Amino acid sequence: MHIYPSDDGSIASADGFPFFSLASFAILGAGKTKVLQLHHKAAKLLVYLLRPGGCDGGGSFAMLRRLIKALETYMHPSNNGYWTRRLSQLVASLCEYFAERVRRERLLPIGAYADVRLGEADVRAFAQLLLPVALQGLFSKSGSVTLQSCTALKHLSFLAPDDALQPLLERVYQALTTLTEVHQTSAALEALAAVIFPLIRAGNFDAGAKHIADLMELTLTGIDANDPHKTWATLRFLTALLSGLPLVPIPPDAPVPPGVDPARHAVARDVTDAFADWTHRFLDQTFTFIANQNTPLSAATDGGAEADGGKTDSETRTSEYFFHCTLEVFFSQLGDALFEAALGKVAHFTLTNLLEKTQQAHLGVMLGAIAAVQPARVVERIIPAVLRVLLNTPQDRELPRLRTPRTPQRRPSAAPGAVSALTGADPAPGDALPSPTWGAPGAAAAEVELAHLSEKEVRYLLNVVRFVAEAAAAPVLRLSAQLVPCIDLALLVEERPGVVSAMASKAANKLVRALCHGLLTCRPADARCVPPGRWSDRAWQARHYEDWGRVVPMGAADVAWRVPTREGLQLAADLAARYLDRPLAALQSFVAQGGASPLAAARGGAPRGEGAPAAGGGGAGRGASRGAEPRG
Repeated sequence: MHIYPSDDGSIASADGFPFFSLASFAILGAGKTKVLQLHHKAAKLLVYLLRPGGCDGGGSFAMLRRLIKALETYMHPSNNGYWTRRLSQLVASLCEYFAERVRRERLLPIGAYADVRLGEADVRAFAQLLLPVALQGLFSKSGSVTLQSCTALKHLSFLAPDDALQPLLERVYQALTTLTEVHQTSAALEALAAVIFPLIRAGNFDAGAKHIADLMELTLTGIDANDPHKTWATLRFLTALLSGLPLVPIPPDAPVPPGVDPARHAVARDVTDAFADWTHRFLDQTFTFIANQNTPLSAATDGGAEADGGKTDSETRTSEYFFHCTLEVFFSQLGDALFEAALGKVAHFTLTNLLEKTQQAHLGVMLGAIAAVQPARVVERIIPAVLRVLLNTPQDRELPRLRTPRTPQRRPSAAPGAVSALTGADPAPGDALPSPTWGAPGAAAAEVELAHLSEKEVRYLLNVVRFVAEAAAAPVLRLSAQLVPCIDLALLVEERPGVVSAMASKAANKLVRALCHGLLTCRPADARCVPPGRWSDRAWQARHYEDWGRVVPMGAADVAWRVPTREGLQLAADLAARYLDRPLAALQSFVAQGGASPLAAARGGAPRGEGAPAAGGGGAGRGASRGAEPRG
């Protein structure tokens, strides 16, 4: 290792501030050089110099105590400067390497290396020394210092849970309930996400189970459409919590398992009894968040600003990502009874609301997450109801129709003299535009037609089908006889006579893409915290609190996969042949004719730039250029 002095701070760190000490470079050979972070190496050196029993006397432990006491002033939330990041990284690295050393020493045989092996008194002394510094940095003005403090608290919670978790919980409860220091809420949620596994793990912190219900209740209000950063912190905490917490109520008739403390069993039963109410409230909070989504700033005009305060695209995508992680774990961890109740609420929200385009993305995340858990059940509950709204059969025309909110009873009247591209007849004044019809070959009497819906309603309903079908394409196979005519009819929807609706045709083509993607890809069949056989075991359900805070190791995971079926592959091939052959042929003809469209070539036109009139310039308008051809 070659160590070079950094005179006058010429070697800068990643955040733009100088190191002001040493920059070290390790020569790995073959011309490769690795820059070493000094705080990591210094922390590792300090940790492995500690001797057992040093907490009672002098030596390296006394020097470490003097160093940490000197850092307390610089780690205060109000003392913020270029030094705060490096010092917080040093504190986090000290906790990380100390936890690594203790974990390795505990794997050694009893009595081995007794002269260098740290005892429980040394571990508690180290945790009590570093805890005040980590708690100070938790509410720092710097976000990086907050995250480094969360890392330190996570390791301390595993090392000495009784000493670290109780002071942290007191500050967390204060931050979640205060009305004057609301900026501390996000930091408290980040800390909870870091320490939730040592908090709820059985045998690690005896009082941890008593806090689960209160923490789940207090953090629900963190899902706020007006505060994305607090929402992200809340979703991170819920994702970490639900990853190790099965939402399965303990059966009321389940006796206390042998070898289990009755008091602990009673506490766990009280916690699980609150799961049903919390599940409904969490979904209601999610529905409120979806309904309050604004239009992204990039979609606005006049420089990208909106009067109603829209979000940026990055914030919207980040919210979708965090919701995807949380909802995927949430629906996977639900017991059978709670899953049925949650599916009922999701289906009711989906079928009784007409969401805007910016809100449908979050709805798609929710529908995809729930469909991935029990695909057949979700398809059976949602897709037929959507198709009953979209399609009219000869029998349905004689019955009252189920309608979505704001569905117009009649379409706008056609312009005088307009000719429908579907019928070729002049519409009578005041008549609704005719809906396109579709009939199976050889079965003309069984034709269906698209219901009289607005373009937004058609797009919304097709998107609902797409969100479910992409995650549950295999169960959708039995509905292909209705989905194919639905797609065909949507491609013929007109926004005005003679002009195909771009809104409906895009939604139909996206549905085709989602169906092909879902039918051709492999997906994990289960993502719960325990194997499927254990999940359905009644004996385990009566004592599943013993597995709280534990996950299946990657090496021991037995993953079952949903793979494409022969029928699914055939349907994907049929969809590709039905909707791709014609557009590809048109593109090939376009290229072969030197850039002239087939319609222009048939009329004797020339490619644009060679005498063809510009779009919108004195010649054919939008209707004449696009016609009423369906979009492939």
